[in-house]
Amino acid sequence: MTGKIVPIKIMSKTIAVRKSSGTVIEISQDISESLVKIWGFDRSWIGMINEEANTIEGVAGFGFKASEMKTCYSITADSQNPACLAYMQKKGVINQPIADRPKTFDLWLKKLGIQSYGYFPILKGRKVFGVVGAFYHTNRVLKKGDAEILFSALEQTAVALENAQLHEKIKLSEKRYHALFESMNIGLAVIDHEQRICSVNQTFENLSGYSREALIDKMTLNQFLSGESQKRNEMIRGMNQSPQFWECHFVNKKGLVKHVHMTVTRMANSSNRLVSLIDISKQKELERRVNRSEELASIGELSAGIAHEIRNPLVAITTSVNLLKDEPQLSDEGQQLLDIVKEESDHLAVIVDDFLKYTRPKKPSFQKENINSLLRDVVQKLKDCNSRKANWMEHYDDDLPELLIDRYQIRQVITNLLLNGLDAIQDGGVLAIHSQKVKHGGMYQVLILISDSGIGIPKEELPKIFQPFYSTKEKGTGMGLAICKRIISEHDGEIHVESKPGKRTTFSVILPIQKSNRKE
Repeated sequence: MTGKIVPIKIMSKTIAVRKSSGTVIEISQDISESLVKIWGFDRSWIGMINEEANTIEGVAGFGFKASEMKTCYSITADSQNPACLAYMQKKGVINQPIADRPKTFDLWLKKLGIQSYGYFPILKGRKVFGVVGAFYHTNRVLKKGDAEILFSALEQTAVALENAQLHEKIKLSEKRYHALFESMNIGLAVIDHEQRICSVNQTFENLSGYSREALIDKMTLNQFLSGESQKRNEMIRGMNQSPQFWECHFVNKKGLVKHVHMTVTRMANSSNRLVSLIDISKQKELERRVNRSEELASIGELSAGIAHEIRNPLVAITTSVNLLKDEPQLSDEGQQLLDIVKEESDHLAVIVDDFLKYTRPKKPSFQKENINSLLRDVVQKLKDCNSRKANWMEHYDDDLPELLIDRYQIRQVITNLLLNGLDAIQDGGVLAIHSQKVKHGGMYQVLILISDSGIGIPKEELPKIFQPFYSTKEKGTGMGLAICKRIISEHDGEIHVESKPGKRTTFSVILPIQKSNRKE
């Protein structure tokens, strides 16, 4: 195989075509084909070095079946496999004597009818990228001079394969970056120096309410930032310094305001910046509720102390009024004044009792109860005792199981809700109570609906009605619904309200059916 200048040139052209864009497998396959069609070998094989697994893994070949081409050799210090020797010795291994060949390799040669072979490292400097195998299964013999020419030709292959490996690593890195960018549960956007959006991930799309087609190159980050213009301008100027962190308001397509934590980082070798947005609205709402709870706890402690201090003078006032009313010389005007004092004292006593019930609640005593029986009892007593003429509508689901509840506390809740309904309606109005089994939060629960045809509750007041000390009634204490909410919460339940002013108000009480670990 002397005078192989022409095959070398053709092989060089083949490598040059693939060098800039070919993959490792494409370049390897082209070289394998050139070894057979141009150099004149009967078969060829190329294996790449897997440094992590310390193996030579077949990636291409010509004249072999796919299963034969995928041969994998383990590289060990004592290996006599010609491919491994070519790798370890960094030189060609030609027609190794049969005595030195591994038996498995010898069987492989015989099976394929190979008479002559050579293995050559694909070498650049001291780094071996792979191994080429060239084979004859005729009487032709691979000579040392031919091997040297082939060995030198493979230097170009090493350069091409190195470029291909780097290119594949870059592509793999880009794929991983893209997958990470898309899968992050944080809103990510790339913006240019004018804040124009260049790229976004799915979470940013969801947060903004816009598709990426509507965002990219058409919208700016500033369009989503809410708040004082001075603060927005400070943030925009600060984006030139990296990294920067802010808590700000983000307004989506529907006009909903989200509280977000925003980080802006300059991207390497670019004037663009990476913006990350974490929606902390729920966290802020939780903080607000915790702060509110702490405030209410402080108010509750203060109220309890005041209530106890007021209760004793109230008892003395009420007792004194009752004694004075029995005085025969008391004038009619005096009697009227004492009646006013007694009425207001009784009202004050109710307020004090409600304060104490809310701030120092009695721990529930849980027992299994028939909820429908309890509802019927409450309704019947209100029918007997209340003078308001109402049209009662009752519907009870008879298939409800027994619930683990504090009978007296739940009776207090239902009574309070029904009395509120009676106060809201005129004579002849409708008051409805309904019980049923529903699936709520993935579990079966009991739903109790109490609805009235009264004047309703204004929309702006709905968020406040369960707050302590808030009342729409002239002489209300503002504690009734707050106590109801606390009782239902202690039963692991929920209470909600819906209202249409001028039409109706409906309270929903949800109580769990599942077995509980509560101590009775």
